[in-house]
Amino acid sequence: MPVERLLVVADSVNGLSVRLPITEWLSIPPTLTVTMLREPLDEWMFLRAHTTIGADGMGIARGQVHDRDGFVAETAQPLLVQRRG
Repeated sequence: MPVERLLVVADSVNGLSVRLPITEWLSIPPTLTVTMLREPLDEWMFLRAHTTIGADGMGIARGQVHDRDGFVAETAQPLLVQRRG
């Protein structure tokens, strides 16, 4: 189950690193890319997440996943960003 947990954590990057108020803005990730260096040791993971949004309504949410032994994977979600409404 550690790999499955890794994928759940990776899919949370957009929601955890959102930079705009979610009550006013939509931030939709149409895809998810996960590049694994190795399988995680267990289900405990640390995620460092960051989102960058451009002026054209496009963005990217990126993350690095670590376990007790260090770096495990890199994740990226392209974003479509627009005001709710």
